[in-house]
Formats: sequence, structure tokens, C-alpha cells
Amino acid sequence: MLRHLSSETFHINLAGIAVGNGLTDPVVQYQHSVDMAFNSYNVSLLDERGIEDMRKAQPVCHELILRCQKERLMCLDAMEFCFGTLEGPYYQSGRNPNDIREPCAEENVMKCSHVEHIDQYLNSPAVLEELGVDVHKSKPWRECDATVGAGFVFDEMVSSANDVKLLLDSGVRVLIYAGDGDLMCNWVENQAWVMALDWSGKTEFNSAPNRPCYLGELGCGSCTCVRELGVFSRVQLRPHGTDGSACRLLRDD
Repeated sequence: MLRHLSSETFHINLAGIAVGNGLTDPVVQYQHSVDMAFNSYNVSLLDERGIEDMRKAQPVCHELILRCQKERLMCLDAMEFCFGTLEGPYYQSGRNPNDIREPCAEENVMKCSHVEHIDQYLNSPAVLEELGVDVHKSKPWRECDATVGAGFVFDEMVSSANDVKLLLDSGVRVLIYAGDGDLMCNWVENQAWVMALDWSGKTEFNSAPNRPCYLGELGCGSCTCVRELGVFSRVQLRPHGTDGSACRLLRDD
């Protein structure tokens, strides 16, 4: 896709991209894993020992991720260590990782948000037909498929920040959004990598004020956007599932 953006013979009509609670630059993001222990909802996720253990693990994780950028064989070690020490403890806190305001007793934390209706919708005959899915050759849709996930184990810790920079410098609009009650790739780490990104509009963007964000009359969080640049926006949303805010953002209502 990036190659085609600079091609004079092939054009992709790519107007913009949106990344929600994404792991885009692990090099930066995993340095802020412990920050969600001190959240705006005053939800206790870790005890003092747990916080101290995470702080000790962060530099080790960071070094493994840096090595992963140059040695792909190190990426699996980085993923296993960083997930086990900097994400796993949160998932054992008894809270919904998509909305820490909610308790969750599910052994599999992926079931905390109760999104079975999404599986039902995507596996419905009408949707499968519209998407052109060959039901005889394809497995049913699953929110989290271990086999599919295993195919990405060497990619998860590789930074995609430079790809975002190339898109921005080519004039493609980019929206980065994260829920302020989400543990998965939390808003603090997403803000950190966005501010660290070295792109042509960095100075103007990073000096722009952080303002309340509204969709119509609905207050949905806070955002940073420079109208003169017109291409890069960072939005901190209220938690997962709040009034369809993310959907309306993507539609640019």
C-alpha cells in the first residue's frame, strides 16, 4: 500500500485510516504499561508489589523490543516476556480489560465484553453472501482465533510507526483513538507514541492544545487536532461501548 502511494502508475484512493487501541509502536508503548495502574476512575488494578514488579520488568521488555526491531527471532521472546509481565497482571485483576469500570469473573478475559452478537452477525448468511465468503472453504468467523493469531507472533512487536509517518507525509488522514478505560493498548501509551512520531507536522501537532471532543452534543472525551494540517487526530474516548462514539468518529459525523 505504501509503495503504491508513491507510484505514478498505480493509484489507490486511500483517504484515511483509523486505529483504535492499537499496538503501533511497541518500542514506545510498552514503556507506559504501568501508567494505567493510576487511572482516572480510581480503579485498583494492582497492589504495590504488582506495580513494583511491572516497573522492574519495563526496561527488560524495552530492551527485548529494541532487539526485535533488528533480529526477528527475538520478537517471540519480546512478546512472551512483555505480555506476561506487563499485560498479564492487569488481566488477572478481575476487571473487564475493555472497560475497567466493570468487574469480570470470566476465566477468558476476551469474553468479558459479551460480543457474541458480533460473531452471530458476521456469520449470518446475508453478511457472508455480501462479503463473498465461500462458506465451504472458510471457517466461521471468531473474534479471537488462536491459529490466526499464531501467524502474527513475529510481527506483533515490530513497530509500524514509520509506516504511519509515510502515510501522513503523503497527505493521508490518520485517526488514532483509544478508550480511557481500556487496558488493551491503553490511551496513555497511544498518546506517547503519537507525540514521539517524527513526521512533517510534529511540531505543530505536539504544541496544539488538548480539547474536549464532541460528537454533536455528546461529549465523548478529549482530542488533539490541527485543522491547518488536516491529517492527524488523536482522540481519547470514554470507555468501550459508550453510545457508539467510535463508530460516529469513523463516519466523521
